[in-house]
Amino acid sequence: MMLKKTLMAALLVAAGTAFAADDGQSAQEKFQQLDQDSDQNISRSEAEQEQKILDAFAEIDQDQDGVLSQNELEEWKSQKKEEKKSEEQ
Repeated sequence: MMLKKTLMAALLVAAGTAFAADDGQSAQEKFQQLDQDSDQNISRSEAEQEQKILDAFAEIDQDQDGVLSQNELEEWKSQKKEEKKSEEQ
């Protein structure tokens, strides 16, 4: 049980930092940069600023509501980071 809690805490921390851009921006800063109208979502047109996100928009948009929430984006980035890590092993 303790291991499960520790892993969950580590995942939450990783999710919070997983979307850090190459320029050192935090996940929250990057999300705010993309969210030009400050509606707490990233539309497809806002995603055009980041080609990688635009290309994976449908995959990231888990609830298929046509916009990306910060949670959806962070979960996707965390998943991609884990996939990359497992490929390197």
